[in-house]
Amino acid sequence: MTSIGRMLVLIGLPGAGKSTVAERLAAHLDIRHIPIERFRDQQADAHRIADDLARQASMQPIVFECTGASDDFETILDRVRLHDVDARVVLLEVGMETALQRLATRIPHRDPKVGRTWHEHLDWVRCRLQLVPTDAEIDGETLAPDAAAEAALAVWSEPAPTASTAEHWSAPLTFSRLSRWQVCGREYRYRYVERLPPSVALPPVVEVGSAVHETLAWLFAPGAPPRSLSETFAVFDAALDAARSLPFSAARVWGRQLVADFHGETYLTDRAQTLAVEAEVTLDLAPSLSLVGRLDRLARGPAGELEITEYKLRRGRPGSRPRLPELLQPSAYALAAMTPWAKRVAFARLHFIEQRQVDRIVLTNTGVERVKLALLRWVAILKRRGWRASPGHHCRHCGYRLLCPDSAATNTAALDSLAAPPARDQRTNTSEQDQQP
Repeated sequence: MTSIGRMLVLIGLPGAGKSTVAERLAAHLDIRHIPIERFRDQQADAHRIADDLARQASMQPIVFECTGASDDFETILDRVRLHDVDARVVLLEVGMETALQRLATRIPHRDPKVGRTWHEHLDWVRCRLQLVPTDAEIDGETLAPDAAAEAALAVWSEPAPTASTAEHWSAPLTFSRLSRWQVCGREYRYRYVERLPPSVALPPVVEVGSAVHETLAWLFAPGAPPRSLSETFAVFDAALDAARSLPFSAARVWGRQLVADFHGETYLTDRAQTLAVEAEVTLDLAPSLSLVGRLDRLARGPAGELEITEYKLRRGRPGSRPRLPELLQPSAYALAAMTPWAKRVAFARLHFIEQRQVDRIVLTNTGVERVKLALLRWVAILKRRGWRASPGHHCRHCGYRLLCPDSAATNTAALDSLAAPPARDQRTNTSEQDQQP
């Protein structure tokens, strides 16, 4: 590891183990550990931080440690790249409880920077990390520090991008296509480049998701009268029947429970005025490159604020698939909607229906560049990866698992197994701390 212009960026929650892993790398290799606090104490701006990092990386490989949640994170990475530094971003993943336990043992104790408690601060960081594309994620929950350092080193050792590895990009650029490539380059190639039809039917959870989205679009249609639960069930059942003629009662029961919970806990208490559903938006990222999409719901909140909400059936389990920077989707749509609606502020929201959780951040004109830089960096990461397969649990739900020689799916049956609905007394967990990238 004596290459010139190399930088490993370790990000994650406070207490994720970033400092420990960085110190392990620095102790055993010719690598210098640089924490972000060194620059923050000097009140350095993004350009100064990036220039200093690039200068040091040109002399010796460095490990740059920060949470990844700061306003200037993407600006720092972009300016470092302009200095011809190959920077890889690795997320150390730990749960909130683990992070809190580790923070409680730190001496001396310091106060959180956001919110009144460390739980509020960690939730703020967790939410903002959903805006950050990563080259890899490492399990900081169960891996020992030496094993985590070895995993980070493996990511860093991957070849730098070249013209031969910058594979074909299939236009148009959409969040759905980016996400599919993030999960598995092989599936992306089969679907969008070779345009092969799926070899097996999609699992019922996919059809339930489509039916739920169609139902929510009907519920929130602009100017629609109040909808009863019985009417809502009828729309959901019709959407599901249109998608699939064969009955699959377990999936239907689960989907109806999600719809019932959403209707009673969210729809009946919603006070926002819907302006549009399933509306097409475009965000220009660079010359001849734009992100296009169809937002789920555009609404005006009680105080007149603009709200863009994307509905997800469920929050993905850690490790079930490569991590997606999911909050980039509503953030990009919010930025695209701000100009035509003449708004300086907009709220981007991710609503996870099964978990009854809503993640929300506030976006202003200053956040435009961060979101654009993050999306462009995500495209660059995917091009570097190319079309190689990413076997894992998600292979069970891939329509090309019978074609793929690297598929990890060993059992093509019982794909209708779905998690039981959460307990009836579970409450919606909405992040109250509005977050501004």
